[in-house]
Amino acid sequence: MLSAEDKAHLKTLSICWYVYAGLNVLGMLCGGLYAVLGVVALFAGQAENDDEAVVMGIVFSVTGVIVMVLTVLSAVLFFLTAKGLANHKRKTLIYICSALACLNVPLGTVLGIFTFIVLGRPQVKAAFEAPAEWDRPQPY
Repeated sequence: MLSAEDKAHLKTLSICWYVYAGLNVLGMLCGGLYAVLGVVALFAGQAENDDEAVVMGIVFSVTGVIVMVLTVLSAVLFFLTAKGLANHKRKTLIYICSALACLNVPLGTVLGIFTFIVLGRPQVKAAFEAPAEWDRPQPY
């Protein structure tokens, strides 16, 4: 059984993971900026028959698209982590995303470490391993 403090910590962590996922979506704009700059350079290079500008346009566009895809993927994973913390499910995903978040200094590191600390408590471990209230078979 979770204490009131554990429930509060899990709720706070869940909210922080939602915010972190939103910040990752916001970071997608950087990739979009690279993609737009690449397309502009590509069309400008084609208009002036400048091969270097065309190559740079392609490189910028591909880099921007890759950054956008990776940030959207990480935002989805972080959103699922937040939802898992709120529902006491997806323990493995939460551990993986916490480890990945630790690579993003300083905000991700703090969030990842605090997630590891809270999930390391015996009561929280038991809550994640126990079936949820709606998963239990109902007596007739």
